[in-house]
Amino acid sequence: MGHSDELSKRQTRDGGGKSIFNTEAKKHDKRCQEMSLLVTEILQKTYPNLEIERWKTLKKSTIHDELKKFDSELGVKLFRDISYLQPDGGIVVVKDKKGKWRVILIAEAKVQGTNKGRIERGLPKQATGNALERATKNIAEAKNFMLDENHFPYVLFGHGDDLTEREIHVVTKEPLAEKATLRVGHKQTLFPQAIPDRITSANYGLPTNQILVNNRWVTRSDGREIMLQPASLFMRLDPWTNEEMFNVMWEIAHISLSVLGLID
Repeated sequence: MGHSDELSKRQTRDGGGKSIFNTEAKKHDKRCQEMSLLVTEILQKTYPNLEIERWKTLKKSTIHDELKKFDSELGVKLFRDISYLQPDGGIVVVKDKKGKWRVILIAEAKVQGTNKGRIERGLPKQATGNALERATKNIAEAKNFMLDENHFPYVLFGHGDDLTEREIHVVTKEPLAEKATLRVGHKQTLFPQAIPDRITSANYGLPTNQILVNNRWVTRSDGREIMLQPASLFMRLDPWTNEEMFNVMWEIAHISLSVLGLID
């Protein structure tokens, strides 16, 4: 059964109007988690010969163990043994032919900028948040864990006012009775921000809204090659739908399995 058939089967099971692809059903991070769980479930059914799991967390001590394999001086400083990485969509892994767990998908979702909705409800603008900056920490940790890999299957789904590349003209509609400070009909313009540039370091300035899984090699001026691990950054004003997130995760997982030589 293909993944589209499996999705239809689940939708029927969950009830007619309660679609697994209902964009507004839950918060962005929860929907990312659900789509990751769904991708994992269908991968397990599609490839019963492969051992595929989804980890909710990855301990920082485990990341340090990987770093030590490259250099004994790396991964030696840890403030708390309980520190861990916990991306919204979890970490999907597969056991390779040598019995080692390999990462095939890491997914995360962030909302950056909510002032459009606030103004529409009669509330004042809020200061810029740091959702994207927090995401860079998880990406950096994942890169540390995957230094020995030829792929980097990390995807970030970001949306919000701060990610728009055009002006947004907002009008206050039905304000909240108690907290509203803006009158109905108040007009305000939100302008493009430099906020997205806080995370494009994670994909080395490559284009956003496209899948990047394979590592890249660049040549330094002295002729030495350096490996780059670009993350897939999906960023725009409007929320990503469940179906969009699922399709991106599904493709990333399959590219990873192919790179690892586990599927044709």
